[in-house]
Amino acid sequence: MNTKSLTLALLFSPACCWAAPVDPITDTTPIHDIMHFHVMPEAQVLWDATALYITIEGERNLYPKNDAEWNAVEQSRIALEETLKALLVPGRVADIPEAGEVIPEGDLKPDEIQALIKNQPEAWAAMVHALEGTLQQAKKAIADQDVEALREIGGAIDDNCEACHKHFWYPNS
Repeated sequence: MNTKSLTLALLFSPACCWAAPVDPITDTTPIHDIMHFHVMPEAQVLWDATALYITIEGERNLYPKNDAEWNAVEQSRIALEETLKALLVPGRVADIPEAGEVIPEGDLKPDEIQALIKNQPEAWAAMVHALEGTLQQAKKAIADQDVEALREIGGAIDDNCEACHKHFWYPNS
């Protein structure tokens, strides 16, 4: 075997691959913060893309008007879809309560939310995946630059979010 052949054999050999253990990504960001700083802002971009304001001065819409604006909507859709994966990281805490924090009436405490997610992982995952499916519908509406379809999907996104919140955050409301 010549030097070139040996080099290629080693390069493509499983034995030469780096096999050091890799630490998993930690789950230090609570679900509440992921929702507040990532999910809501990205979802808002999708909702704003279908906003129509009617005032005494007339109509004003925020519909994307060119490819660059539609690309910005698609960018938010992708960011939202990717953020959903973070919600499924095992062991992620629901929230880290702040000292003296007042929890709205009807909302569960962070440890109660955490217990629900831990005890109902299939329900949690199903709700996250339902939202993911809705975002796949949004992908087509955005590609088609279809404001009306995106408006309907925006309603479905809101319905998905509200169903999850009613189940895990304020089931007694």
